[in-house]
Parts: sequence; structure tokens; C-alpha cells
Amino acid sequence: MSTVSEISTERFIAKDESTIILRPAQLNDAQDILDSVSSIIKQGAFIQKERVRTLEEEQAFIKKMKENGNMYIVIEVNGIARGIARVIHGDLEMKRHTGLFRTWLHQDAQGKGIGKKVMDIHSHGADNTNCINCV
Repeated sequence: MSTVSEISTERFIAKDESTIILRPAQLNDAQDILDSVSSIIKQGAFIQKERVRTLEEEQAFIKKMKENGNMYIVIEVNGIARGIARVIHGDLEMKRHTGLFRTWLHQDAQGKGIGKKVMDIHSHGADNTNCINCV
């Protein structure tokens, strides 16, 4: 099974000419992720979180995602992590071929044509991590 760190980095120019990088999450992305998700939570919709993780919790989550071979991609807009896409595999061996897909984008990253690229990466990541039934 491939791991999240084996998923390649994708670079492209968005509709508004900003530089977008889709790449595996790193521990040093944690603060940007927290800042972006905090803004989304304040809007009060479209995300399944009631509170922002602490920096330590987010770093531990990134580490756990890598250790478990899950896909966790950062969506970097002009050098700042402004969104994520991830697939978390089932915990049981008999469910490792399944995965839960989640993505979100900070308002600064919306309307740039990132969605299609994220879905392409998700499909590629699901294939490379033996995920047959990702929802």
C-alpha cells in the first residue's frame, strides 16, 4: 500500500493566476491549517468541526495520518495552506479498502478551479492507497 508521503506534488496556475500547490501535509503546515479552518468555523457552515484543534493536536493528527498510510493533502495558495483533502481508511483490516474523503477550502481558495484538481488527486490517492470504496 502506498503512503500519503508517496503522493506526488501537483502545481498549477489557478483561474486568477495564483500559484496552487497540492502536496502531502507536513508538520510545519499545522499552524496554516489551523488558521484557515478557524476562519471557516467562524462562518458557521460547511464543516464538521465545532472547535479548532490545538497546534499540538494538529501536528499529532498529521503524524498519525502518515503513520496509518492515509492521504492528507495540503492545498497551498501563494505559499499558504488554505485547504486540505484527505482520505482516512477504515480501522479494521477488512475495511482498509474503504475510506472517508473530506476536503475544505478557505474563502481565499474558493472560485479558483481547485475543486477539479482536488478530485483528481483524491482519485489518484485512492487508487494508490488501495482504497476501493472512498466516500
